[in-house]
Amino acid sequence: MSIKLLNTRRVDGQCKSNAECSTQITSTRDISSIMADYTGVGIKDFKNFLNRCSRGPDIEEPEAAANCAILKEYLEAKFRCVGKEQDTGMELGLFDDFQKIWGYANKNNSMLLLSLVPSLMENLIRLCSYREEFINYGTALVKNLLQPSSLRIIYRGLTSSKEQIVSPCLRMLTEMNQFNSGALCGYVHSTFDFTIKDLPRNLEVKNSVMVAVKEDSSRPSVRFLFIRFFLSFLQHGEPSIRNSMLRLRSWITPLFKYLKTDTPSIIYDLLECITTKVLAEKEIPRATKTIVLNEWVLSNILGLYTRDETVHFSISGKQVEQRLADIAHEFLLSACTNRGSGICFPDCGWYPPGYSENGDKRRSAPKVYNRILSSFVTSIRPFAGTSQLKLMLEIFRSSPELVADHFLSNPSFNFEPKLTSTWIGYCTFLISIIALPIPRNFGTPGTVALPPPSNVVVENILPKPLGKTVMTKCLTHKNSLIRFLSIRLLITAFEKFRSVLDALETVFASLHDLTEAWKKCKSEIVEDFCKRIPDISVVPSCVSRIGANDLQTEMKTRLLEKYYAAIPEMASGKFDVNIAFTPFQGGEGDHRSGIGLLEMGHLLKIANGVPDVRWWNKTAAMNHSPFVAIVKLCCKSSITASQQRVRALLHSFASSSFLFQSETIVSPLDALLESLSAVNDPENLEAILLFLDDVVARCIRGPFKYLDYYAEAIVEIREQTPEVSGLPPVSPIIMTLVERWKFFMRSKIYSSQQKLCVVTWLYRFLEFCTHLGENKFVISILVDRLTTDSGAILEGFAELNDSMWKDQRPGLASKNIYDALGLVGIRDLFVALPSWRVDPHIVTLLSKYVLNDRIESSIFDLAMVQRAMVEIVKSKKIGIAQATTAVVELNRLMKCVAFNLISQGAQVRENIKLFVSEEGSYLDLFCSTSVSIDRIYLVVEISRGYAELFSIIFKKNDAILDSTRERLSSSLLKFVDILQALSEDEKVKLLFVYRSMITFLFTSEDINNLVARLCSEPSCFRHRIFPQLLVFILHLSVERGDVVDVKSINHLLKPENITAPVSAALVAYVSGTKAEHLQGIDCPVATTSEQVAVVCSLIPKLTTIRDAALYRLDEEIRAGHASLMLSERILALLEAYSVAVEASAEFRWASHTNYTTKVKLQNAFDISQNLLLQAVPNTSQVNVLRRAVSLFPSWNHKKFLKHITTNTKRGALTDHTVTLVATLFEKSGDAFTSEMKGWYLMVFNYLTRRFAEDVVLSDKVTAISMAFGKLLAQKKVKLENTIPRTTVNAVVEAGMLKHINVSQVVFFVVNVVSLSHKSLDVAKLLQLVLGHPENPLSYRGTVTEAGEIHHYIACLISKLFEVGTASLCSIATLDGILVLYRGTNDPIDYMLLNVIRYIEGHISRSCASRISLWSVLESTDKPFISRVRGRLEVSVNAKILARSTVPNKSTTKLDYLDASIGSIEENTIPLGKAYDPMFMLPALAFCLFSKPRIIEVQVAIDRHCIAYAMACLSSEDKIIRQMATGFLSTVVSKLEDLNHRGKTQLGHLILSVLASLSSHNAQTVDQPLPSAMGIFLAQTSEVLVTPTHFLYGKVMGQLLCHPLLQLHDLPMMLGIVQVDEEHHKEVAWILNILNQGLKTGLDLALYRKRNIFGNILSLCTSPNCTERANVKVAELLWNVPAIEGGATTLMTRNGAVAWIEQQVGVSKQHDLALKRLVARLFEGSAKKHVIEWSRGSLMTHFTCEQMKLKVHM
Repeated sequence: MSIKLLNTRRVDGQCKSNAECSTQITSTRDISSIMADYTGVGIKDFKNFLNRCSRGPDIEEPEAAANCAILKEYLEAKFRCVGKEQDTGMELGLFDDFQKIWGYANKNNSMLLLSLVPSLMENLIRLCSYREEFINYGTALVKNLLQPSSLRIIYRGLTSSKEQIVSPCLRMLTEMNQFNSGALCGYVHSTFDFTIKDLPRNLEVKNSVMVAVKEDSSRPSVRFLFIRFFLSFLQHGEPSIRNSMLRLRSWITPLFKYLKTDTPSIIYDLLECITTKVLAEKEIPRATKTIVLNEWVLSNILGLYTRDETVHFSISGKQVEQRLADIAHEFLLSACTNRGSGICFPDCGWYPPGYSENGDKRRSAPKVYNRILSSFVTSIRPFAGTSQLKLMLEIFRSSPELVADHFLSNPSFNFEPKLTSTWIGYCTFLISIIALPIPRNFGTPGTVALPPPSNVVVENILPKPLGKTVMTKCLTHKNSLIRFLSIRLLITAFEKFRSVLDALETVFASLHDLTEAWKKCKSEIVEDFCKRIPDISVVPSCVSRIGANDLQTEMKTRLLEKYYAAIPEMASGKFDVNIAFTPFQGGEGDHRSGIGLLEMGHLLKIANGVPDVRWWNKTAAMNHSPFVAIVKLCCKSSITASQQRVRALLHSFASSSFLFQSETIVSPLDALLESLSAVNDPENLEAILLFLDDVVARCIRGPFKYLDYYAEAIVEIREQTPEVSGLPPVSPIIMTLVERWKFFMRSKIYSSQQKLCVVTWLYRFLEFCTHLGENKFVISILVDRLTTDSGAILEGFAELNDSMWKDQRPGLASKNIYDALGLVGIRDLFVALPSWRVDPHIVTLLSKYVLNDRIESSIFDLAMVQRAMVEIVKSKKIGIAQATTAVVELNRLMKCVAFNLISQGAQVRENIKLFVSEEGSYLDLFCSTSVSIDRIYLVVEISRGYAELFSIIFKKNDAILDSTRERLSSSLLKFVDILQALSEDEKVKLLFVYRSMITFLFTSEDINNLVARLCSEPSCFRHRIFPQLLVFILHLSVERGDVVDVKSINHLLKPENITAPVSAALVAYVSGTKAEHLQGIDCPVATTSEQVAVVCSLIPKLTTIRDAALYRLDEEIRAGHASLMLSERILALLEAYSVAVEASAEFRWASHTNYTTKVKLQNAFDISQNLLLQAVPNTSQVNVLRRAVSLFPSWNHKKFLKHITTNTKRGALTDHTVTLVATLFEKSGDAFTSEMKGWYLMVFNYLTRRFAEDVVLSDKVTAISMAFGKLLAQKKVKLENTIPRTTVNAVVEAGMLKHINVSQVVFFVVNVVSLSHKSLDVAKLLQLVLGHPENPLSYRGTVTEAGEIHHYIACLISKLFEVGTASLCSIATLDGILVLYRGTNDPIDYMLLNVIRYIEGHISRSCASRISLWSVLESTDKPFISRVRGRLEVSVNAKILARSTVPNKSTTKLDYLDASIGSIEENTIPLGKAYDPMFMLPALAFCLFSKPRIIEVQVAIDRHCIAYAMACLSSEDKIIRQMATGFLSTVVSKLEDLNHRGKTQLGHLILSVLASLSSHNAQTVDQPLPSAMGIFLAQTSEVLVTPTHFLYGKVMGQLLCHPLLQLHDLPMMLGIVQVDEEHHKEVAWILNILNQGLKTGLDLALYRKRNIFGNILSLCTSPNCTERANVKVAELLWNVPAIEGGATTLMTRNGAVAWIEQQVGVSKQHDLALKRLVARLFEGSAKKHVIEWSRGSLMTHFTCEQMKLKVHM
């Protein structure tokens, strides 16, 4: 029998006997007794007891609570017992029972106990973590277990080969890290030895086969538990801890090596933890992320793509189920594509690193920035699955440089065509790679200077595996799928090639000087691309192999088109397009389908670039010529996108022929297609096309013959109508149609029905041509000839002839002849032959079709709609009512068509603009005066529609409108003459027209002409529409800066013309116009209030108006006639002759005001006082009195104060009224009157109502609140004796309850509180402020920066506390203020700290007792003090603590609100960005000295607490220095127990500082340390704890030189700046300290004594000085003049001026800054002393430099 089996039986027997002897724990005595059992039975009983301390399925809450009470009693007894024995480190003996059992097991190799004890500790730690009352005991337990004696046992367990020993230890350590949400994770990390050699063995998989382990939650593997242990550091540790763990290479390697074998849950946890705690953490160095997530690790994660297991996890409380492969895919996507993750770095796209114009651009493998990804992508198999394909594509998309690198530096895949899944997958991958977008500017972040390497560009277009030979084999392969995919790949490559060439052209256009390198780059790209693609001759043979597959045929035709478009010189003559057109020239077939039309489009594109296409020839095998066959395909009402593209191509090659004229905007080809689309019968259509084929062929063969026919017709017209000139053209195809008509009519192959259909078609075609603008006179002659040749079919031609030659107009169709369900076109607006009618019934249906995209609109449709409106307006057969309805509906249809066209692209939009701005007949009706007066309403409707169309299509100042602007402006000007004949409704519509067109078209000259035209008709001003138009024009002139002719303004100022709206518009125009543009305006004899308002606005602008107005006012007042708008007139004059005193409510006379003017204004005001007193106070009167108070001191202030305060109407109350009352009250010196009391009550009631009712306060209310607050701030009125208590409380409560976040309201409330000590319910108000959810102080520092309102709120709290004093000192008040406190040097926190101190003193209780949790975090967004579940927690931000090492002035006592605001500028660093030592030093000392210790010394070192205390030794406050000394003494006393490598060096530094401070020196006793010394000590403390720091040796050497430090002098290393190439870091470190250490005059004297300035000036002249050092020196020199005597010292003792003169010109970019420094030095120096010292020579120098500086600025 083996030993193993014997041991097993022995253990089993032992367990059996133990089970029989188990003890039920009911008291602490039972726990003590079982802990004396070393057989393991007691441990098991205790473990079972711990399990029953938590509620579970078999355990009720009362039983669990009772067990917890027993456990707590036991732990407290042990705690008291240990506490009596020792005063320090009592937690170390708290769990000595467990320690003894564990030590016994270790000594006697008891495997059972070595397994049970850690398992018991795990349960106990978990229980302590979950229950708040056990937190302290859990902390003590963890520290006890991490003592060296316990750690030795733990290390033995972790390195054991027995899983039952290793697993409990790992679970216990994991619970330690997770204890209290990771509170002790840092302690565990600092004590645990991660370098033990055998530890990583636990991450290895013992079985040789790499097979995934099935998940067993009841018995997890050692590797599973070790990964949990590792992840606990990442999940709960600070960034520094995570960084340290990630650098354990011996752990990381096996962790990922066996990742494939792990369970899905642990893999998910690992990847999720790396994503959230590593990649997303900015505090972890990028180098660490790069080391950890290298290409080998990524490849192992990629191996998870084969895992199909499902993982269940929770996100935001919702259960989610996801495949493990998808989780790995999402992780790799995020890690490999997010820049800044440590894997993916910014690159330069297609520009490799170090690329230059002279570099080797043809090398095979360019360098890359993303080397990890470059190696990783080689392990991705994109052809194996879609996930890997997506991953690789996203990597290439985020890092474009990798595409070329992948194909150039790695062995290429063999792309020989084989019908396998791998080949198809790789082909798909290549297509996707080629389709990736081109990087912006080819990837360069700045301006494009050099072209990218051509080999890199080509690899992105057609990668290396796709050579010419391989692609030829693919195209000629017997399998159709391989050919299809190959063609698709080539098409994608051609598209990418075209995009690259376009991008190059864009760069060419942007470069001013195109270098040869760019041209060479383009030619190399084209050359290399042509070398890789197959010959075009291969493609047609490939097409012939395919047969009848339409999709493949279309693809191959598209490939041919790409050849011809991209490289026409390579494709020329290799493909016969005429043969390719043959299938489309036969019968119907399937070529009208979408694919057939696409193929047709590709062929047309090819044909456009081929010179020998026979468009017009029809062979015996063809039904029609190519041209007619294409026309047949396109002549359909329902036009698809494919047909639209074919139509565009048809236009492109037809426009170069002689068939159609090109002078009209809309091509006659559109008319031909539209006329053919109306033919529904196939046989009739075939007859028309045969006839058209003959016509086209003859026209092409002899076009000049038909041009001669046209010339003869023109001669005939001129003979009949000599007055006709400027005749439009006619298309040669029309001339040919007429010439061939007689032969068609005589033909016997067409039936009578077909001939009648052709006649109908020809009629409609000719009609459409006239609508498009072709010569109607010539067409009329041609119609006569057609009539002669038509025989019996005459009716339609006769009516057409009448409509064109005799100018007869159509009527309206009586009913809708089209079926509503059938699809109609806009061409059907005109009813076909024999009726000549416009059908308005289908307009609504057409609008619906256009909006629903059932009709694809064209410019021809727009022309038809406009033509229909023209015909309706000019037709006398149509009644006004019917015509109006039809025009309104057609306007709606026109807008629908316009919107549809705009959506078709930029080119179509430009064509619409051209058509709308130049179309003749429709444009002629815009504001036309030639129409009879009874139909003028139709003109208005058309003009309104045209204006709406303008607003849809055009933009302001559109260049295309230049040709039309004069024509339209003239029409608008002429139409003014008949405006009065219109009805009110018509005028309203016309007002819209004028407003729109003026905005789009009118220049400043046009506006002046229109205003002059309107002013020339005095009767116009009797209608309300015309003043509205003038008002619009004036406001538009202000907005655009146009200048209106002063003659027009003078005309408008006449009494019979000016109205209230016009007056308001003139006031706005005058206010927004420069004075020089108003010269020439006459000052009218103001007889109306409207005139006076305009004159008042002109007074500040024009001297002549000002003098004339003053003279007339003086004359009128003397004569006793001045009463019209007296206040406004005096106010305007006072504003013109006086200016406001800065930062005051007073005014003074302007410099241009002479004595006579002052006398006149004084007399005017004196005489008008009685009139002012008789009038009800208004805004103008208040503004007059505001200025008069300062300008005319000798008048009765008391009367006017009584006059103003008597008016208790709330509507007249403004902030100016309040300011005036404040000034009058101060000037009068009178006691508080009853009128004042009533006025005060009115203001309080007004503000109370507004505060209570308004959700958002208006600007008026906030201004009144601020002004009234300033009035109260004068403290001349005691509100207790004036305002009822209820009123005061009501306004304060209403303001704070709803508007605590409005600064003006809080300012008002602060001043009310200052004057109402006895009236306020202070306790209620204080609790309202402290507990308000929108209190701005609650969000200070987290959401918003401190502003005025935060100072107001802090001052309010301080004032309330001063009023309430002892009655407010409570725990609730303390908690409320603590939550608002941020612990910084901000004056806000200073005021709050004073309140906290007072409350502490009154209740005899420290605020520390209210804090449940203290923590010093590396970085946090949490407030300094926050309330979490009713408890207060302090979170000290180590970053702010480190920033606080810069010395700053202590905040002085702030007794007033103004002092609080003004103190912001006194601090040397931004307020709120540094901690206040008055709070922070006692708090840190408390945390270190408390029992149990809240913050460990290790944390104090790592989180810059010691550096902060060192810097506080430079404080000017003696109390702060004493607190800093006390804190350092506390740190020294705790260093002995610290397990830290740098504790000896740090202790030496602190003891040296303390000893040096205690040494008596009469000169330095009770003196602060120099600022530079404080910063030096702070920085030194950081250096000593980092042995790898570059200054560690030097700092240690300086500390060891002397037992004491010269604290009141500069360290020697700060005065000696070495400038070798090896000391750049040291120089930067020293300069940083010197910069921050210059704060006071004592610092300046010390710098002068140690010749710091001379040393740094010498440093800048060294050739080894870096740019960074120069910047730091410039900063120091710039700060010196801020200290008294600093500038003088630099100039007289250090020759700074001469040094600056030497530096000017060295670097042009710094010259301006140096000259500004010279000016700053001179301004900050003792000028008299400097001038005497330099004997006057510097004065001339500085004068010249200041002149140069002004030129530069």
